[in-house]
Amino acid sequence: MMFLSLDVTSLYTVIPHDLGLESIHYWCSKYDALLSNFPLMFILESLKIILHYNTFVYRQKCYQQLIGTAMGTQVAPTYAHLVMGFIELKMKEKCVTIFGLEHTEQIFSHYFRYLDDIMIFWPLSLEAAKDFVNTFNSIHENFKFTYELSSEQINFLDISLSRNNNKVQTDIYHKPTDSHQYLHFHSHHPAHIKRNIPYCLASRINRIVNTHEIKLKRLRELKCQLCSLKYPEKLVDDAIQKAVNP
Repeated sequence: MMFLSLDVTSLYTVIPHDLGLESIHYWCSKYDALLSNFPLMFILESLKIILHYNTFVYRQKCYQQLIGTAMGTQVAPTYAHLVMGFIELKMKEKCVTIFGLEHTEQIFSHYFRYLDDIMIFWPLSLEAAKDFVNTFNSIHENFKFTYELSSEQINFLDISLSRNNNKVQTDIYHKPTDSHQYLHFHSHHPAHIKRNIPYCLASRINRIVNTHEIKLKRLRELKCQLCSLKYPEKLVDDAIQKAVNP
């Protein structure tokens, strides 16, 4: 088994309007419950307005976005997610032709995605992995997938996955630019927010890290980081205890 991760380059801004509308039409038609409040044509025409009339001003000049969706609109994440789901259907069809039905089902049973970030516990050969990536890149000319393939360690979202005695070990992943600048305890924010920060951060560690020794190490690191920001030691200790033993 190998770790394979893929990521779409600039997903929101490369989705062609016709592909996006085709994707929404497909999912709305497939699941009739989505049309319980609004008819399909109303949804599609409303989406066209959002896509075709996205304008902005830069240096006193007015521009219109001709492709993709603006990242700041409320519809963008759902729209991108449904487009990716539609692309996956096309990908599965191609994979059946290339790898066969049995191997395709094996691949997608180990397939996970969050928006445009994809993680696969790759069950086939190295050459098959490269064929898979090339197939993804051939789905549509606008979509370019970067990838990383490793038999030892890989990062996916905020998780670092590694192999340890044929078991998957998970740890917190921080980007190199992460300086752990959490809210200072003396900041003028409501008290309940500052009380919840240690608990939320400790809960994240407890949820992601699956090795006891590493989990204790990450919790000690968190305590040092928060204490350096003037969080009371007892508040941090109580939050960690609550997160680890709810």
